[in-house]
Order: sequence, then structure tokens, then C-alpha cells
Amino acid sequence: MSARVIDQTNWDRKAHFDFFTRDDSSPLYGITIQIDIIHFYQYMKENQLSHYYVLIHATTKIMNLIENFRYKIRGKDVLLVERLIPSFTDLNVDMVFM
Repeated sequence: MSARVIDQTNWDRKAHFDFFTRDDSSPLYGITIQIDIIHFYQYMKENQLSHYYVLIHATTKIMNLIENFRYKIRGKDVLLVERLIPSFTDLNVDMVFM
């Protein structure tokens, strides 16, 4: 997997980087929004596709299309990775209700 180090000198996202890394806490920020996926849902239903796996596929594809999602912090460096390979956790129902 290839990645390149971002030159932060004139980087247009430098202010964002500084904001999220100004202390020792995790540089993460979460938001929640409502989106209308009725057409997407209908497509999954009509084609008898697993909602879970289709959403994983769509999420991964979109994450890789958006450059800002592909930035990674390694020490003081910011890397732009070529491609994200996310991991997902499946709930094992048999283990939950023991």
C-alpha cells in the first residue's frame, strides 16, 4: 500500500490538523446526521441484498473516494494513503445471549 507524506508548510488543511492535534487526546470528532436512503433501501430489497454487506461496501467505496478520509497521522507526519481497507465487527448473537 503506498502513501505519501503531506508537506504541511502550505497545506490547506493545516489549521484543521492543528485543531485536532493540539493536545494529547484522540484526534477524532464525531457527528450524527439523518440521511434519506429510501431509494438505496428499495434497491437492496428488490435485489435481495444484505443491508449490512451493501452498506459496508458503499461506506468503503465512499471513504476511498474522499481524499480527506484517507489522511493518517503517523507521529508528526500526515500521510495520504492510496486506499483504505477498513475492518468491521460482526455481532455474534450466540455469544450475546448466553
